[in-house]
Amino acid sequence: MTERLPSDVVEARLNHLIDRARRGNLLPAEADRFTTELRDLVRRLEDTEDERAHDNVALRAIARQRDEAGTQRDQAEDLLRVAHETSNRSEAERARAVTRAERAEAAIEGVRELATQWAVLRTYGGAAYELRAALDQAQQPTTTETS
Repeated sequence: MTERLPSDVVEARLNHLIDRARRGNLLPAEADRFTTELRDLVRRLEDTEDERAHDNVALRAIARQRDEAGTQRDQAEDLLRVAHETSNRSEAERARAVTRAERAEAAIEGVRELATQWAVLRTYGGAAYELRAALDQAQQPTTTETS
């Protein structure tokens, strides 16, 4: 395969040969070189078109990947928002449960205090009842002594 010359060199050679062809001064060797240069230029154009088509396919694939990544990003943001909302609701529910538990513990403690007071009152109340009964019996006059 022949060596590819830079585009500006090929362009300069073609312009020179085109100028000579216009004047009708193209020699047979120059005509062959002109044909060869023209074929090379056509191949370069075809290669460029093929590369451009390949690049367009690659660009469309990249655009699809970008769109898919954007969709995945949007889905991830939605999931994150839902997770935060769920977390916030769970935290609020946990806080309410803690408050209810604290209230229940306070109520249980109150019941314990009442139970202790009731037990004390019952114990002293029973003794007080017995004392009152004994005193009541002592105050009643006996019927046998007065007759």
